[in-house]
This record gives sequence, C-alpha cells and structure tokens, in this order.
Amino acid sequence: MIRLLILSLIAILITLKSYAATDGRGELQLSESAVNSFISYLKGNTSKSKSSSNKPLVFWITVDGNSAYWWYCAHSRCSPGNASIERKACEESTGRDCKRFAMRRSIRWDNGINRKGNWSKFNSKMSEFEIKEKLTLIGFYNNSIIEEKVTNNDDTANQLKKLEILKKLFDDGLITPDEFILRKENILN
Repeated sequence: MIRLLILSLIAILITLKSYAATDGRGELQLSESAVNSFISYLKGNTSKSKSSSNKPLVFWITVDGNSAYWWYCAHSRCSPGNASIERKACEESTGRDCKRFAMRRSIRWDNGINRKGNWSKFNSKMSEFEIKEKLTLIGFYNNSIIEEKVTNNDDTANQLKKLEILKKLFDDGLITPDEFILRKENILN
C-alpha cells in the first residue's frame, strides 16, 4: 500500500514538473518574422484567410526568437492539448528548440518583466503598431523604428497613449518603479 502511495506521489510530481517547464523563461528577443507571426496569431489570420472562428489557443516560439508555431480553436471552449506533443510539432517544423510563449492572448514567457501571474494580455482589435509597442515595452521586441516613431513624434496623443500603456504595465506589476521612471523619461524627452 505504501509503495503504491509513493509511486502515485512520484508520478504526480513528474507530471506537474513537465507542465511547469513548457513556458519559456529568460531573455527573449523576437525577430520581425516572429512578431508578424504573433500578430497573425492574435488576429486569427491564416495563410488562406482571416476568420472569426480562428481563436488563438497556444503560441510556441523557438528559443532564439526567430520562428513560431501556433494553434487555433474554432470555438470558445477549447483547452490546450498535450504540451509535449505541441512542443514536438514546433521543433519538427522549425528544426530548433521551442518553448511556449503565449496561451490564448496572454504571454506566458517569463523574462523578468513579464513575470508569471502577471501575463500580458493582447486584444485582437489592437493595431499592428500597438502590438509591437506593447511587445517592446515588456521587453520582447527591440525595434528602433517603434522607439523613433514614438519619441520623435510631436503628437501629444501618441505620447499620452504610450504613457497610458506604461502606467498599466506598472500598475499590473510588470515593470519596476525604476523601469517605469526610465521609460517615462524616454517618452517625454
């Protein structure tokens, strides 16, 4: 009886550990191609069409940030499948190691700014610029064109919008007070 209990406990711990390891951790910079894939994923775009029945389910990224693989769901009650099978499909498709980046419209990757439990949520109605801007603010995308467009733009509305996003990231605990002050100064200067 005790042996059975011990074996059951070990099996549960192994299962929990395998699910915990599927989300990516550490520094990650997405390539332009990977960002465009993420935008297509969020908006329900496929190679054939854009469809409202394509609801984002899970988005995998290679650990170098260059390639992506994702799944959609045709209805609202889908749940992600087997993470091991999903990872294997990503790795076979890309030829590289993969980790889970997002589930539905929430980023799961923990890069220090985007800590677990404070996932960054995206909306399908966000513009391409807004998605890239948010990815930049949370440290996954470093495109100088975005920074130049925002910091060199005299349009007060754009500055206010960026400050609003920055404040939300700070309020949600996704950036530290020091990061908030530094990024706020960059926006205002």
